[in-house]
Amino acid sequence: MPGRSNSSTTLAHRKRRIQDISEANDALFTPSVSDSDSVGLRPTTPMETPILRKNGQDNMTYIVGLDFGTTMTSISYYRFKSGRRPAKVPQSKIKDITDWPSAGRDQQRGEVPSESLYLDGSYYWGYQARQKLEQFHYSGGTSGLAGRLVRFTKLLLTDPELSEEDETDNQLREVRETLRHLGKTVHDAVKDYLVEVFRFAKDYLTDEVNFTESSEVELSLSVPAGWPIEASWSLQQIVREAASETAFGQVSSFFIINEPEAASAFALDHVVGGTNVSRRETFMVCDAGGGTVDVTTYTVEHKSPFRLIEAVPPCGGNFGSTCVNRAMESDLVEDLKDEPCFSQNKISMEHQLSHNLFRKFENDVKRNFDNGDALQGDAYLELYGLDENPSKGFGRGMIILKRDRVMGWFVPSLEGIAGLIQQQLDACAETGLRVQKIILFGGYARSKTLQSFLRKRFSRHPKVVSPKAGVFETTVSRGTVYRAIDKSKGPLRQTIANIGILQTEPYNPKKFAAHREAPPDRNGLNKKKYVYGTVQWIIKKGQLADYNESVQESNHRVIPVDQPWKIKQSIYYNPLIENPQDHYPVDHPKNAGSRWADTVMFDLTSAKERHPLQAKGQGDDRHYEVHYELLVELQGRNLKVSVVYPPGGEVQGTKEIVVAACFRPGTE
Repeated sequence: MPGRSNSSTTLAHRKRRIQDISEANDALFTPSVSDSDSVGLRPTTPMETPILRKNGQDNMTYIVGLDFGTTMTSISYYRFKSGRRPAKVPQSKIKDITDWPSAGRDQQRGEVPSESLYLDGSYYWGYQARQKLEQFHYSGGTSGLAGRLVRFTKLLLTDPELSEEDETDNQLREVRETLRHLGKTVHDAVKDYLVEVFRFAKDYLTDEVNFTESSEVELSLSVPAGWPIEASWSLQQIVREAASETAFGQVSSFFIINEPEAASAFALDHVVGGTNVSRRETFMVCDAGGGTVDVTTYTVEHKSPFRLIEAVPPCGGNFGSTCVNRAMESDLVEDLKDEPCFSQNKISMEHQLSHNLFRKFENDVKRNFDNGDALQGDAYLELYGLDENPSKGFGRGMIILKRDRVMGWFVPSLEGIAGLIQQQLDACAETGLRVQKIILFGGYARSKTLQSFLRKRFSRHPKVVSPKAGVFETTVSRGTVYRAIDKSKGPLRQTIANIGILQTEPYNPKKFAAHREAPPDRNGLNKKKYVYGTVQWIIKKGQLADYNESVQESNHRVIPVDQPWKIKQSIYYNPLIENPQDHYPVDHPKNAGSRWADTVMFDLTSAKERHPLQAKGQGDDRHYEVHYELLVELQGRNLKVSVVYPPGGEVQGTKEIVVAACFRPGTE
């Protein structure tokens, strides 16, 4: 449905003629050539692309929410009859994907570990990854640097090209090292994992609700608050590829929402149980996950539908539950490193600790530890073969842990989280806002220690609220579904990045000042000079865009007579430039920060027979001058690129590029 903005910053629109020149005589794909001023989108009536369904197949629409977390991943969904979209749904109607492979006793959990393993030419993911690595080591196998668990890849998306040497976090440095030995990029690792997640989700939905490859799917993706647009764009691209590769229905739209906002709307409307929330009330959300903790403060803008605005800039840090594990590891490893039980078999100490002792700490001690109880007494960790040593707190076959020692492992994490909350409270106080509640969610929010610590630290005000039992795991993925059902009254459709088309322009230094800074190249067919790889920014950062806008251009390309009629159009985005200028090459300093988004390719060879042309030139320079129209339409959060040949004739090809990341999360 249309956005709620009443105005659109419409740039000058003009139909223009663009010459198209091949970069070389043997170029199979040739870029656009422009000799005109800047162009922009204008409001338009969109070309409809209906979802094609086979007779007798699913006529339901599925809203599928993905929470790709640092340590755990979940998918939730809601289905309704196509064309009968409800305004609101009860909590019980939003379901989770469960029964993840090899989950064992956790089969009813709605989440799966964000871990994978490449081993002996096979790929394992989720619960299987750690289990397989453990079996491999206990059978005497040695895997080397490439055979380690691939974890925390979400954290790498913010800087995927960072070298191991420049990585400051030891765990992330290990992951980057593992990927390098595997010959994998961060993009590869995340995609490999999400392909399996979507493949299983597809099978699950097929069995449970007759989902088919022709089912219409609306994908809703959660991202951390304050995540850079580059990370959101990368994850958006990976999810799109994974859904396409697994034939996960017919994806009709893509929606991005901040994790805290998704969870907040769902929690306040459903999970917290109707705590009385009034319009203009301000509350805080503490998303305590496995790796990171993000704290965001919201003010209620609308109650129906439930909509929030950020009261102050969010903050976050690496204070998640793995922070407790790191403190425990650094404390215990020093005591254990010389124990003979680790040298009595061929399994490394690192592996035994990681897959035996530390897992027991995670499941038996940390998860059940409550500092609200007295800190006197002991906790126990079984470690087979350990010799008794009272000076180190070792019993026979077990480590005896003083409860105050365990509490010490929690302290860095707890104090870090409390510091983030206090930072938000101080920022609100400076603006005259009073925070009424602190809502906890995320996997770490289940910790009784975290809950009781925060209630004690903030005992006077504000109130610390925990969601109802049973929904901690999937609050975010359920929230992405809930928020996507009714997208109205979200943020204005204001772009947070520039989007441009890569072009080639006839060299004209008199007309374009940009050409005076760009050396031209002579085309091999017609011997004319051109500036290659320039950008024309069709969508400007800060622009208020209508739900449907378009630009149409008249192009032509020069193609050698012995080459197929194949053309391409590359799209770039740039979140940095405040006042983008056309006609400069994409690698010019004025376009610093530009990133490739996608390349659409079209083959007009079949149309050549229906609409033959007379070749031009002599000898090796013989070529066709192929005229066509390029139609670029912004439809919601998609950029639809079409080629019309001959001009005014048929659409020869269309490709949609998801540009949801170029809008503020939550934008309709």
